[in-house]
Amino acid sequence: MAKKKAALVLSSGGARGMAHIGAIEELENRGYEITSIAGSSIGSVVGGAYASGALPEYKKWISGFEKLDILKLMDFMVSKRGFIRGEKVLNAMKDVFPDTNIEDLKIPLTIIGTDITNHKEVIYDKGSLYTAMRASIAIPTVMAPYQQEDIEVVDGGVINPFPIDRIKRHDDDIIVGVNLNYPGPYQNPKKSLKLKEDEDNKYLRIREFINEKWPGFFNHKEEKKQRQLGFFDLMTSSLWVLQEKVTELYIKQYHPEVVVNISRYSSDTFGFYRAKELIDYGRDQAKKALDEYEGKGKSSVKRLKASGRP
Repeated sequence: MAKKKAALVLSSGGARGMAHIGAIEELENRGYEITSIAGSSIGSVVGGAYASGALPEYKKWISGFEKLDILKLMDFMVSKRGFIRGEKVLNAMKDVFPDTNIEDLKIPLTIIGTDITNHKEVIYDKGSLYTAMRASIAIPTVMAPYQQEDIEVVDGGVINPFPIDRIKRHDDDIIVGVNLNYPGPYQNPKKSLKLKEDEDNKYLRIREFINEKWPGFFNHKEEKKQRQLGFFDLMTSSLWVLQEKVTELYIKQYHPEVVVNISRYSSDTFGFYRAKELIDYGRDQAKKALDEYEGKGKSSVKRLKASGRP
């Protein structure tokens, strides 16, 4: 019997990307061979870890995080281009799995970045894996853009949060997409971890600093205004809405066989300290989506070739 094959699309979505790990594990548990991956932003990181053969090590590393561990990996800077350099976390990840050339990976991997200078996609399917990931995770106003020759590259989710049109296809595969920007509700599990009160307070103080103090560094004459959302929350929420709508359009246009929907309310951008919960959530959502697909019968599902733009 031929092994089932899946071309995997991993969307952008910050810490919700830990759900990608659970979805991958469920695919493997059901005997699927992942034959190619396309990822944006956090999808590039999880996709890179999996294609490197180091997903178990990455999962163990990220599952041990607490709130203060996240803050320790943030190399803060004072700049209009972002408040995190992004090098500290990537250097830490290199202890989990080393850099390599994308073209040397056992699984074809495509990573998406956004050329903010010329308003177009940057496709990484060769060259340094860590360079591609660094460019793809550069959330605007959060992490400084990646300088690539004469252009600046920011988060791939800005232009293509669900890169289904960039996935490499193989005979007899299906497309499985993990959508981290689904607008549906999220039910917090009862087993959710409770963190120490002092860690919570320090984390919230940093968040308050980002939300309320950051704009003042660059415009001292700005009058303080009452806002329901702080600067950081407003920017990230706006990006999430954009990603949600673009993803909806891509799904309607390309008709992937399986879509694993992860609620955008399940975590904020930096909620990596909840990795265990989010991995379990991703696995549960993948079970539901795959049960539905396999219950319908594969022959009734429309095939799709998405090797390039239509």
